Amino acid sequence: MIQGINVKESSGELLIGIKREQFIAQINSLPDKDGWVNLIISPLRAPVSKGYTHTVRPQKPKKHGTTEKHQ
Repeated sequence: MIQGINVKESSGELLIGIKREQFIAQINSLPDKDGWVNLIISPLRAPVSKGYTHTVRPQKPKKHGTTEKHQ
């Protein structure tokens, strides 16, 4: 799980708060492909005490031989 990022759902939108230095340090430690790092935002089964509704985690790198487009 990525630390330093909080996600709450409100009125159909995702509100994302990022603790910049902590988040950037973790992103920089992840393996990348041509500068891209993929993250997955997944809903929690129930909101936690501060109202956060989603978790953020890195996507596992694809095996060699697969292609993926980034937008």
